[in-house]
Amino acid sequence: MISRRPLLERGRLVVLLALLPLLALAQHATGRLSVHYLNVGQADAIYIECPEAEHHNMLIDSGDLTAMRYPGSPKLFQDQLKALMGSRKHLDVVVSTHPHSDHTGSLLWVLNNFEVGTFIDDGMQYDSATYKAIEARAKALADAGKLKFLHATDLANNSTDSDFCPATNLDAVLVKPSNFGHDPNPNNNSVVIRLTYDQETFLFTGDAETEEEALLLQDPGTKPLIAANVLKAGHHGSNTSSSQAFLDAIHPKQVVVSAGLKDVGTNKGYKHPRAETIRRFLQYTADNGTQQQRMIDAFDTAKNEWTTVQINKGIYDTALDGTVVLLSDGQNTWNEADAPPSDGTATGVVAPSTVSYVYTKGSKVYHFADCADARNIKSENRIESSTPPKGKELHRGCPR
Repeated sequence: MISRRPLLERGRLVVLLALLPLLALAQHATGRLSVHYLNVGQADAIYIECPEAEHHNMLIDSGDLTAMRYPGSPKLFQDQLKALMGSRKHLDVVVSTHPHSDHTGSLLWVLNNFEVGTFIDDGMQYDSATYKAIEARAKALADAGKLKFLHATDLANNSTDSDFCPATNLDAVLVKPSNFGHDPNPNNNSVVIRLTYDQETFLFTGDAETEEEALLLQDPGTKPLIAANVLKAGHHGSNTSSSQAFLDAIHPKQVVVSAGLKDVGTNKGYKHPRAETIRRFLQYTADNGTQQQRMIDAFDTAKNEWTTVQINKGIYDTALDGTVVLLSDGQNTWNEADAPPSDGTATGVVAPSTVSYVYTKGSKVYHFADCADARNIKSENRIESSTPPKGKELHRGCPR
């Protein structure tokens, strides 16, 4: 009789060899996770890179639609993303938290210029030519087999469809409460993502307001998922978000606010962040000590006026700090600006990007620095600023 043992051993070897590529991918990451809260004015855009060797990545939102809404927002986003990506053309996961233009501004540009593995939106109908164009492009790419197009309304709570990193100790999941998708306010149908790297957790809530926060707190399936070390402040630090009960459940050590400059562009009307919200954050970041105390512009709703609030190291604001880059080794999370690499290695991140503005004293318009008209302004008449000048309109011929 012929023994079957050699055949069985050969079969096990074949299976093992077939699994080797998968085992190589499923590795325990030990490097630095980088989370970039991009300075895009009164808007949101977050770029995340996995610490493993291939630097798998995720993009959440993409800044505002036009420079007329907030000066430089599309250019700020696109320039920073191109710098971060370098020669790479693949984004593993792109999340559109909700269809408002200060979050979806450059998503069509992203779909047209990068290879996207998975595109996730909130799944809601929205009457916007901009978002319909984004949906149509995503659907066309999905129909052609070039990306996976998913809607949060079709996914389960704790879904791993948003998990962009193959490392075994890092995951990104959808946090979806019961009754998600039934609020008439798109903000309250924001796609919420929880990112966990060993002991460190990041929470991204889009523009979720107190109504969606309440759903997250009431649902026993989502409440345990919202505790986080780092919170991206909902709705640009508005007083309609970050309720006391929600913050009590999260208990963040660090909070990042993505908002525009005082009285610039759309922030003339939105007036974000709100002073009362910033003061609520301070209850949780006080444990970080008094290091780097500085003043932030915030609108006091009760007094109906702009004021300044003193913040500490645990609160970051893109209007004040520019692009905020948080790094994590899975045990601690710190601001890149506070801790340069001790081993001399590159972190794969870029310095905060800024837009400079050029104008002349008597002109009614101002320009981006790279506008052809700006380059023709004589040096003796040229005035440069890091913020848009008040009382002037952006030149319509500037590149956007």
